[in-house]
Amino acid sequence: MQRMPGKRLSLVCQRTSDSGATAKFAAMATPAPSAETSAFPLSVWPPRAAMSKLSTKPIPRDLATAFCEAVLSYQDWASGNAEPTVVFCGHVEPISTICAMVESFKGDQIPGDIFLHLCACMRVGDENLKIDLASDHSYSKAADCLLQLIQRRVTEYVRREVSRRDRA
Repeated sequence: MQRMPGKRLSLVCQRTSDSGATAKFAAMATPAPSAETSAFPLSVWPPRAAMSKLSTKPIPRDLATAFCEAVLSYQDWASGNAEPTVVFCGHVEPISTICAMVESFKGDQIPGDIFLHLCACMRVGDENLKIDLASDHSYSKAADCLLQLIQRRVTEYVRREVSRRDRA
């Protein structure tokens, strides 16, 4: 993925399903937030209210693809940068929003490679998250785990910024 200074990029993704249908997401760039503005809407964290009920329907293919791209975006998220975004239905969405949309899909399982990528994002101290995800490979559980990782990253960033400002 090519990085552009001062820009937030969505991922470019093209996947072909078993039936031959192709989902393609175009790259879009948006201005990165300045250091003075919060890149993370902490007042509405976590973004779980959107889909609180568990769905009995299968996860839509485009949403599943967007979630997989969200996991990959999280892995590439450099400390201090704004929350990564992905394109979903023609709109650039923060990965936490994609997680909130996916949380209701308990019946469908994440792909094995995405499970491995998500586990690779976890570190020492995340044993309970790994155990939870290992026992339940659903999109719902994976989204919950990714949201917890995002929340921790945001909290660490805010803590570092406060400490940096206090020293200045």
